[in-house]
Amino acid sequence: MLAFSTLLFFVLTPGILVTLPRRGSKVTVALTHAVIFALLYHLTHHAVWQFVKSLDGFKERFVTSPATAPNPMLPPRPGTPMTLPKVKVPMNTMPMNTMPILAASSLLKK
Repeated sequence: MLAFSTLLFFVLTPGILVTLPRRGSKVTVALTHAVIFALLYHLTHHAVWQFVKSLDGFKERFVTSPATAPNPMLPPRPGTPMTLPKVKVPMNTMPMNTMPILAASSLLKK
């Protein structure tokens, strides 16, 4: 979409293809081209967006819209049970520096 906007802006720059009105002041010419740019962008951006979305490899990245994706920073919705994965780690696979922490925590539980 950035390439489309840039190309449209460049093509509609006064003096590239045409200058409207021909004998107008700089402000009038700039305002006329701004209105034409806004009108053409409004009429064509949806079709260009649909074309870009249809390109191969684009759909996989945007399967879920950001509005419907779960936000990990927000708490779960009311009524949704909060579950944590239960993982058992054997003692022999833990790094050695965690052993004192485990020993201290077991003393605090008593």
